Amino acid sequence: MKRTAFLLLVLAAAVCCRKPDIPETDTPDPDPAPPVEEVEVTLSLDKSEINIYKGESFQLNAIVTPEDTPIRWESSNTKYVMIDRTGKGTGISVGEATVTVYAGDKTASCDVSVTLPPEPDAKVGDFYYTDGTYSSSLDPSKTVVGVVFWTGDPTLEDPTLKKDHPECTNGLVVSLHGEIKGYSWQPEFEAYDSTVGKWIEDNTDFLSITSPSGIDDNVNVIRGYNNTKAIEAFNAAEENAAWPVAVVEKVLEYREEYPTPASCSGWYLPSVKECSLLISGETEEKVFDIDGDISNKSDIDFKISLAGGNSIGRKGYEDDIWSSNERDYIYAFYVSTLTGKVWMNFKRYGSDTHQIRYILAF
Repeated sequence: MKRTAFLLLVLAAAVCCRKPDIPETDTPDPDPAPPVEEVEVTLSLDKSEINIYKGESFQLNAIVTPEDTPIRWESSNTKYVMIDRTGKGTGISVGEATVTVYAGDKTASCDVSVTLPPEPDAKVGDFYYTDGTYSSSLDPSKTVVGVVFWTGDPTLEDPTLKKDHPECTNGLVVSLHGEIKGYSWQPEFEAYDSTVGKWIEDNTDFLSITSPSGIDDNVNVIRGYNNTKAIEAFNAAEENAAWPVAVVEKVLEYREEYPTPASCSGWYLPSVKECSLLISGETEEKVFDIDGDISNKSDIDFKISLAGGNSIGRKGYEDDIWSSNERDYIYAFYVSTLTGKVWMNFKRYGSDTHQIRYILAF
């Protein structure tokens, strides 16, 4: 009985001393870490288009945020454009490529065009080739068209040339060959009984080829392209079929026989000023004041001979080259290849001394 009571007493004490079951809870961190925010990457380039010459380098700069975002460069065609890991590129050969920079899933691009560098400035005496290039020394791998006899912008005083060929600002080239048999300017001028210039003024937008004053008029300007085109219009008109300007008909024949690069004006009959430049070179004198200066012709003739052409006028002869300018309805101007002096003669005059030479602007 006592034993039983003792066990009951122990059991009751154990029950009274047991701790109640308390559910577990999360204890808040006294110093919580801030939440990580996802930052959007932005990317752009400082250029979207670049034009460079072959062998030239360029620098592209990427604008990226965040600034420490890794970037990678790539060229769409390394045959034309190479790009390094700093964004520095180089034009390898003529062509086009796109340079792209990558940052994460973002891209930015720049189109790069590579061209050949411009030709060096032309010089008097340069050989001019069928591909439109020129050089001081004869290149046997190319076909020579003519020889540069004047450098400068021939479009300045020839609005027709400027309109048709605004790219021809380098100078003038003389043909390797000329007509040396003797030709009349306009054999039937008497039957026509008027100036070609008047018809041009009345029927076209070209400037007149007539130079009545002879001193301060258009004989002193480079305008052979305009003159030739104007005379071509005169010759093409049905009402002028009986009295064409024969020297310009020969120009058309020469164009067919000796094609020229698309980048030039094509052959035409020189103006008085251009004839004078061919024989005497650039001077401060007006064309009628020049007499005895054939220094330019001598130098150009040497280059023409190297290219297999015939000289500008026969050596030692009083040969003359017709211009595209007329004095009036009777006379046209020519320039002596022996003295550089400007003269005029009957338009029908066609002895062996009166010759034709062709030039072009490039």
